[in-house]
Amino acid sequence: MRKIASAAGRKYHAQIPKGKRIVKGFINITKDLCKECHLCIHFCPKGHIMPSKEYNVQGYHPVCVNEENECNGCGICATMCPDVAIEVYRE
Repeated sequence: MRKIASAAGRKYHAQIPKGKRIVKGFINITKDLCKECHLCIHFCPKGHIMPSKEYNVQGYHPVCVNEENECNGCGICATMCPDVAIEVYRE
């Protein structure tokens, strides 16, 4: 069971059916294509992406993965990326 917040602010427990598992994902970032727009950071619901301190070949600070937060493989970051620098994979 896991707690889910409803629209009214009340919490209830959702049952995950047996045999079903929570989807996990991972992303692959092509750092040389990233132009530091940070749209992926803004739209990631899990906070799995963060800015990097390193420079890429174009002179931008590309984004990188925040290992403290899990990726659920939703693909929003890849959809929002104007440079097609992110690939999303699900387990």
